[in-house]
Amino acid sequence: MKMTTGTPAVGDDFFPREPETNALWDLAERGHTLLLAPRRVGKTSLLKHFEHNPREGWRCLYLSVEGAANEGQFVSRLATTLYQAYPEGSWGTRFGESLRNLFSEATLKVGPFQVQLASAIDAGWQETGRAALEALRESKVNTLLLIDEFPIFVRKSLVSRAPGGHPWETELRARIFLDWFREMRSALVGAHKKVNFLLTGSIGLHSIVEAIRMTGTINDLATFRLGPLDRANADQMLVRLSEGEGLALSGTVRERFLDLIDWAIPYHFQLLFLEVRRMSLAAGVAVSPELVDQAFESLLTPSNRSYFRHWVERLEVDYLTPPEIDLKKALLDAASQGVEGIGRDAIVQIHQRVAPKTSAEGVLLSLEHDGYLVLWQERWRFASSLLRKWWQRWQVERQI
Repeated sequence: MKMTTGTPAVGDDFFPREPETNALWDLAERGHTLLLAPRRVGKTSLLKHFEHNPREGWRCLYLSVEGAANEGQFVSRLATTLYQAYPEGSWGTRFGESLRNLFSEATLKVGPFQVQLASAIDAGWQETGRAALEALRESKVNTLLLIDEFPIFVRKSLVSRAPGGHPWETELRARIFLDWFREMRSALVGAHKKVNFLLTGSIGLHSIVEAIRMTGTINDLATFRLGPLDRANADQMLVRLSEGEGLALSGTVRERFLDLIDWAIPYHFQLLFLEVRRMSLAAGVAVSPELVDQAFESLLTPSNRSYFRHWVERLEVDYLTPPEIDLKKALLDAASQGVEGIGRDAIVQIHQRVAPKTSAEGVLLSLEHDGYLVLWQERWRFASSLLRKWWQRWQVERQI
């Protein structure tokens, strides 16, 4: 197993999470599913594993819609993926001549072709999407559609509005798409072969639809939460990294890794492993618990800020109001001051001081889903000690 900190892990570099993989497959076979996971937990790697290792009788099709800017682009990516997977489908009888000609040239999923196709679909996105999914019902195997970053598409393209826009326009547009997409999922039930959706995202879809009062548009989705590795699997991952990278890690060293990276997500383990490897090779010394401590501190230096900046940038999502964003930051600043986090009394005080008219519960649940905080023994604390220490050092101290 080799380190992969910037791209999804595939093949031998993917660490098999068999309990989670099997449980998710069991759920996905039964119907439409929403996979919830914060960034860097490994959801895209898991989707790629599904794509290349489907269960017998299934075909998995992956597409990311994070970059889709509107409904037409969403449908164009979906339709292109389906057409390329099943070119023998009844596209000729379901689409007009102009779309058939475009699909016949569908050699790329992105770039100029996608722009041209989205433009051609434009106002007819509902009919085109429906026709594509109806053609898919004729497939000879069950199909699992893996749509990555669906909540980001909904938030960015449908929920966000330009300055001066009207809330009712935003809600109407979002409701039209979300109602249509739910109708399409329902229409696929009872097909000759199963056609199920597995939607994933690193921001909370529930929070988005609750904010615009549209929870009914996703109540057909079973929810699966992908969290950190347990300690045994995290240790096994370190063993595989040690073997794959040719860097010996004793049991004592691995224990130190596990103690420091208490929120055991593959990305954080690989960051620390990468720094340990760099320092070990530079100094020409074997890896020791002391070297692991030094590497951990090195991750918190300004030169490594790119590893953490996205956690700050993600706070200012555009479906939240400025007071809600301010409350998020204030709660994180307070929670970063100690391992134990903050209790109810502190939360009430911060809420009243910073944003008394907002929902503190909604903000806390959003922070929990997005991987910042966890509720532990009636206190809200950082899920990751690594993130907590970086936040305290570079987000709180720099404001003083």
